[in-house]
Amino acid sequence: MNEIQSPTNIRDQIQFNSTHYGDRTWLISPETSHSVSFREVEETVLKIGQTLLDSGIKPGSSIAIASPNSTASCLMFMAIVSAGFVAVPLNLVAGASILAYTVEHAEVQLIFVAEECKELIHSAIKEKKNDISMVLLDPITGPDLNAIPKVENKLSIENKSPASNDVALLMYTSGTTGKPKGVMLTHANLLAAGRFISTGHEIDGKDKGLCVLPIYHINGLCVTVMGTIASASTLIIPNKFSVNSFWKIISDFRCSWFSAVPTQFSYILNNEEIPDDISSYALHDLLLHHYRQISIENLRNGLKSLLLRLWVLQKQDHKLRQIQCHLEFVK
Repeated sequence: MNEIQSPTNIRDQIQFNSTHYGDRTWLISPETSHSVSFREVEETVLKIGQTLLDSGIKPGSSIAIASPNSTASCLMFMAIVSAGFVAVPLNLVAGASILAYTVEHAEVQLIFVAEECKELIHSAIKEKKNDISMVLLDPITGPDLNAIPKVENKLSIENKSPASNDVALLMYTSGTTGKPKGVMLTHANLLAAGRFISTGHEIDGKDKGLCVLPIYHINGLCVTVMGTIASASTLIIPNKFSVNSFWKIISDFRCSWFSAVPTQFSYILNNEEIPDDISSYALHDLLLHHYRQISIENLRNGLKSLLLRLWVLQKQDHKLRQIQCHLEFVK
């Protein structure tokens, strides 16, 4: 077994990455160029996690995140689960009534909120019987830890790691056929998801992944974020997906892989900003393996053929939301 697979919980995986690959970069924000190394990840996670334990919130309780993608939201998730709490990423397009249900159903004790999400979350929890504290989450500097109350506490994040079968994530479905349903994923589940992606696609420390889906989306979190944690590789994390900046980010940061849903492939293909040739992009290595050049026409034809098959499958099964796929092109 590869030593990268030895940790059994996310806290230990973060420590492993810091010990063995401390100087390697995990997170990069393309908007600000702010980057975070694996050593800085562990330091930040320990600091935030200990603050959460000192707040008096019982380990195993739910703590929510209401934020677009950012380096801070990724670190916040890792800190919550590493300290033994359950992270609840809130779907920012679900609407106030759905969010109100989610917060109540998950028994959320604390919400970390990005500035741009404050009005939405206020609207969602304004009629809650029990007060829920909100703490501002800056996309670069992270949470305002001074806003979190402290009580006497003997628990230490450094002395005890979560068990592999402890629930780490409570992810809610979209609620299109009724009330959203909370899906519980353990530390073992999340690490298995990341390792499945990284080993299946031979992703290693030389790769750079691009996150094009929100991390309150199961794909964005379990595939892209956990894939880079499990492989100790780099993650480029834009604030949101933009078809106009997609190729530029891939070019600027030499991204070698990304995971998307069919609609995003459609946007990418129909965008006028697609370059004439991507043979110099690192992405072509993922798409072509042993071929040395790839034209945009091959990319278009290959993806359009793939999209057609995906749409047919979606028509056959309305429950099918996304498909992981591997592309191969012929000369």
